Amino acid sequence: MPEMTEQQPLEAPPRAPAPTRADPYRERGDPSLTTLIRRLVDDARALVQQEVALAKLEVRQSVASIARGSLSIAIGLGILVVGLLVLVAFAVIGLGVLLEGAYWLSSLIVGVALVIIGAVALIIGGKKIRSTELAPDQTAESLRESQAWARMEIRDFKEDLAT
Repeated sequence: MPEMTEQQPLEAPPRAPAPTRADPYRERGDPSLTTLIRRLVDDARALVQQEVALAKLEVRQSVASIARGSLSIAIGLGILVVGLLVLVAFAVIGLGVLLEGAYWLSSLIVGVALVIIGAVALIIGGKKIRSTELAPDQTAESLRESQAWARMEIRDFKEDLAT
């Protein structure tokens, strides 16, 4: 991806008394008004393209962060299920023996404990996903700066036309 650079505002031509000819820019060797407008349009087009590229990059980074959080949740749940399947049988049987054959009670106790552990894991994964900000903050800031720059350029352009 090309490197993003800060746009430099166009410099207004030096102010001088207006000659009596039709196009004062051409007499001084300055670019014509058409050329200046074309440059302004080209710069604005390039600026918009850079803003779009920055927004795409930020969205990609946010999606990648969510994907990593989701992968962590999936792996955690998978490992939890496999480990718990092995331990559930052991815990139910062991607790049933301690409860003098009350296997129904041992199953209930083990089941509630597993639900609590699973809920905690889901809450932690959900917090990881929610902590990822989806709004492209850098792009929004850059757009505000570009808007201020464009307003300044338009104001300067109007002032140049008035003189």
